[in-house]
Amino acid sequence: MKNKIYDAPAAALDGLLFDGMTIMSGGFGLWMLLESRQNAGKQAITALPTSSFFSSADSFAMIRGGHIDMAVLGAMEVSEGGGIANWTIPGKTVTGLGGAMDLVAGVKRLAVVMDHANKAGAPKILRDCTLPLTGRACVDLIITDLCAMASDKLGLRLVEQAPGVSLDEVLENTGACFTADRALERAA
Repeated sequence: MKNKIYDAPAAALDGLLFDGMTIMSGGFGLWMLLESRQNAGKQAITALPTSSFFSSADSFAMIRGGHIDMAVLGAMEVSEGGGIANWTIPGKTVTGLGGAMDLVAGVKRLAVVMDHANKAGAPKILRDCTLPLTGRACVDLIITDLCAMASDKLGLRLVEQAPGVSLDEVLENTGACFTADRALERAA
């Protein structure tokens, strides 16, 4: 959940990982800002001792070859059908498309980590994305500051609420239909 600091990426993704899994990360807990190298988001980075590097060609070969088990991406919007919009806002300058379109098409599982609402307070989980799509029906899990939702062929399912967040608060801040387990309703 948002504002929680983990010792390692594996701790943040506890329960989602399995032995032998390959995860491509654009800096999720692996980098410190500084120096002259850049991550996929065009931010300056310094490598930690546990970091590894590979060329862009190798990166795309891993993605397009189906060798990445899971990707964790940010998003501006996610649809109730599992669509993701995360690459552009019409009228804004785009510094590069990056590999998001390849990732959403080539990974086995896709998790989205984002705020539940935008800066204006409007929901970012919507019936249909209003921004240009990066991919359709590709999101498996959404983790926000309010909750975690699973996404599959049946739609969105609330799987966990953040501490102190009621089901009503999730409903009020979500612009899409979703199901919730009765145990979650009572827990809030």
